[in-house]
Amino acid sequence: MPVKKDLDKLERTLDLKMKKQVQTGLAELYETLGCGATAKEIKAGRKVTANAEYGIRICVHPKTEPRVNPETLEFFPQTKKNMELEEKFVDRVNIVLESGGFKRMSPSLLPNLRKKDREFENRIKKLRSKK
Repeated sequence: MPVKKDLDKLERTLDLKMKKQVQTGLAELYETLGCGATAKEIKAGRKVTANAEYGIRICVHPKTEPRVNPETLEFFPQTKKNMELEEKFVDRVNIVLESGGFKRMSPSLLPNLRKKDREFENRIKKLRSKK
């Protein structure tokens, strides 16, 4: 029995080390993307999955989202390559989260972002039609 307790304790210690390693890695990733506050929250271990989703919403998506020329209101949709990169980023972060024992991000994260992009496109089209 004492050996079983020691093995359980060792497993818990390894799990904690793995969690900390995942948190540190994700924090470095979001720090590199320019999301320092999100990185600090992840490194501290506060709502890691929720903060990873927030980082994608705030730091990753704005770099790949559709663009608008404010002078002419010309709309440039998100490119297929940017969509693929965004999906790949989310998949990789999910793999890292699972390896650390955290929950996966919501599967509706990217569809919700794309829905908001379509609404934005429609608003721009209405503005253009008014001119």
